[in-house]
Amino acid sequence: MAKEVIGANAIFSGPQKGLTIIGDHCYAYSGLKTANDTEATLLEFDTGSRILLIDARFTYGSANSDDVAYRIYMNDQIAIQDISGGTTQAHWFPQYKIIIPPFTKVKFTAQNVSDASNIYQGAVISGKVYE
Repeated sequence: MAKEVIGANAIFSGPQKGLTIIGDHCYAYSGLKTANDTEATLLEFDTGSRILLIDARFTYGSANSDDVAYRIYMNDQIAIQDISGGTTQAHWFPQYKIIIPPFTKVKFTAQNVSDASNIYQGAVISGKVYE
């Protein structure tokens, strides 16, 4: 079996909004972004001609009791929305397993729906790529 050559894009260079593809795997780490009463974009990318099967999670990176709306858009339409309340400590929210079709624009967002205060939010995905 031939050994797959991994290119320079395999190096983790820090959180970003885009999707990284290595062979038939993909990932994205938003890092912590400030969200307030205006929707904050955590991740944003296009699938191109690929189909993605991903596991996605949002993280509430602040100790704050505000409610947050998490949204996953596909081609500018809300495909998934979840509203979660904060706690006195940072935490992860349930994992979503999602199939994303080819030629789809994907966007993950967070919005403080309690008030205008700034709170840290993030998103992480990992998955498999099908050409």
